[in-house]
Amino acid sequence: MKHTMRVLIPSLALAALTATGCFVTSGQVLVKFDLPNPVHVTNTSLVNGIYVDLNKISAYKDHKDNIKNLTDIALLGTVTNNSGIPVDAEVWMVDGSSLTLTADQVRAQGVRVWGPFHMDASTGTPNPIQIGWDQSSALFGAGKAPLLAQVKGDGQFSLYVIAAAGTYDFSIVNGGLALVIGAGI
Repeated sequence: MKHTMRVLIPSLALAALTATGCFVTSGQVLVKFDLPNPVHVTNTSLVNGIYVDLNKISAYKDHKDNIKNLTDIALLGTVTNNSGIPVDAEVWMVDGSSLTLTADQVRAQGVRVWGPFHMDASTGTPNPIQIGWDQSSALFGAGKAPLLAQVKGDGQFSLYVIAAAGTYDFSIVNGGLALVIGAGI
């Protein structure tokens, strides 16, 4: 009798959920946006924004209406400091399509979503640094909330890669923005 009750009660609960359609399903979805390859950044030129339209990525389109949060986020790739001085790289987000702006205009119009990522001065031959997931994810901090607002909104924004200050010359190869989206139905 005890065995029958152990099977009967969960079976009745499952039948009730099935009849009412009250299943709660949730999961995590990886959305990856590839950056142009390479991205070369100097302070001697205007900054070209990287236009991000998540609507062109099927994993995003399939779950856009059910986005609850950003579970994790990372900016991945290999970064090289091409200058002989230390550099602190940052990524800023500006709403809408990309424009060519100065670094000061980016700071005035946008919000820093990532960084700073410190690179020591190169001595002679530049030393590429592979940005790992955990290291990168920790650099989002307060930038996660405005990025989530864009992801839950129209999914269209521009990213600008600049340095915190001073003279800089660095590049990113095989870069990408990876978003782990918490979605539920």
